[in-house]
Amino acid sequence: MTIRPILPWALPLDRRGFLAGVAGAATVATTGAGAMGADMNLVETTSGTVRGTGDRGVRIFKGIPYGEPTGGAARFLPPQPFKSRGPVIEATGYGPKCPQLGSRGLTGNEDCLVLNIWTPAAGAGAGRPVMVYLHGGGFRTGSGSTPSSDGTHLARSEDVVVVSLNHRLGPLGYLYLGDILGGAYESGNVGNLDLILALQWVRDNIAAFGGDPACVTVFGVSGGGKKISHLLAMPAAKGLFHRAIVMSGALSTALERAASTAYSERLLARLGLDRARARELLTMPAAPILAAVAALSKAGQDPEGGYGGGGGPQPLVDGVTLLRHPGDAVAAGASRTIPVMIGSTLDEPIAGYQGPEGLRRLETMSAADVRARLADGPFVQLGDRTDAVLAHYRRVWPDLSPGALMVRVETAGSWRYLSNRLADAKASARAAPTWVYVMTFAGGTAGGPHGAGHATDVPLVMGNYANLTEMSRTPWFAGSPHVVEMSRMMGRTWASFARTGDPDNALLPRWPAYTKETRETMLLDVESRLVNDPFGDREAFGSA
Repeated sequence: MTIRPILPWALPLDRRGFLAGVAGAATVATTGAGAMGADMNLVETTSGTVRGTGDRGVRIFKGIPYGEPTGGAARFLPPQPFKSRGPVIEATGYGPKCPQLGSRGLTGNEDCLVLNIWTPAAGAGAGRPVMVYLHGGGFRTGSGSTPSSDGTHLARSEDVVVVSLNHRLGPLGYLYLGDILGGAYESGNVGNLDLILALQWVRDNIAAFGGDPACVTVFGVSGGGKKISHLLAMPAAKGLFHRAIVMSGALSTALERAASTAYSERLLARLGLDRARARELLTMPAAPILAAVAALSKAGQDPEGGYGGGGGPQPLVDGVTLLRHPGDAVAAGASRTIPVMIGSTLDEPIAGYQGPEGLRRLETMSAADVRARLADGPFVQLGDRTDAVLAHYRRVWPDLSPGALMVRVETAGSWRYLSNRLADAKASARAAPTWVYVMTFAGGTAGGPHGAGHATDVPLVMGNYANLTEMSRTPWFAGSPHVVEMSRMMGRTWASFARTGDPDNALLPRWPAYTKETRETMLLDVESRLVNDPFGDREAFGSA
């Protein structure tokens, strides 16, 4: 039996402007980086003085540069801290996303190392928990400035400081050239190094925005969760965050150098280049590189050993920034002092079945259709175990249609399998505790099937359930009763964990830490409940 987790994303492309460096110096009373002036929207940082805006008691700063532009001679190299240009940075609009291809073609540019902050108070010394959100989109697409990830409500309702950010993606963030160009190109994980640089910026500056640099939580969904899985294993990330929440994105593996180098050679060939001409990648526009990656994915030539997520370059064990596979590193004690929450939703792939046509596709699937897809499909390849696994989950959910049951099995064999695997690795280290959840609260697009779809926990945590999610064409919870109460509980739970390292709070039943033997799991819903190994996944798939 082979598990092949693939998390496809089709993020809506948003329009944003990077408004920085306006002419004219502001008069600010400062004593160094982190000081603030009488204007609470004016804050001095290591990037320079930034001016934000306000919204009903929340101070908002968008598009703050934390790293230098990554194009030209800086392409494929580790990031460099942003150097202040002198004039005030008008932090009133989102900065650019990393260059990426989507339904509207090429968007973004290579001056994309920017972050956003939402805080109840911009004054230093408030000491609020800091929650840094890492966006989804695999390692290939996405940004930290979508409607569902706006931090205004969470900052206001839970008295926390929320940060989101952009970083390099796809070939610009994860193409490995160390065995081809050598030297300064020895890391293929520069997209993750961007995250580390952003966390260093948070450490050095967040106190000026009312945050506590000694109480930083990273949380992220899908690709964001996978990036956190890697940060937990990266030596350079040590001490930069103190808690972690992995949402529908647990990942215990990375690529090997040989597979990454072989992929880079295929990409060069696709561009009409060879090893001797590899330096031409540094000067050509980003568009043909991205197009070549897309063409290789379409031809089924993604890196061997990759998890999927839209394909293309992904982090690797390069021996420099990542010394071993994340699951192995975590089990051996990497990040042993960091409490972790790990979870998924009950019906992850249902986000791909939207509107009346999605409902028809799902409900017209026959038992034979489902069996064929589960035996050799995009999320799992159960092979000769297909009938046994199907029979197990049919006993768990006897009343589901074949298509709806298929969604549950795909979730169990991909997202939840990986969550359990990372949780088991963390629990094996016998250090800081781990908590595991499955969100079962259902929503859906108008006229489409209902369920707890991929990434739909983000708008609940953020309080943006009336907005579009990254995966849905209409607000996912528009027809869901009790969504206000559900969002309040989710935001409170995430913030409680960020504040204390324990998700337990008055809106939930008692939630003990996870153990490998018992698999204590909180089912998050209007009436949440704790269940041990709730769906019998170990019986169906064995020990993770």
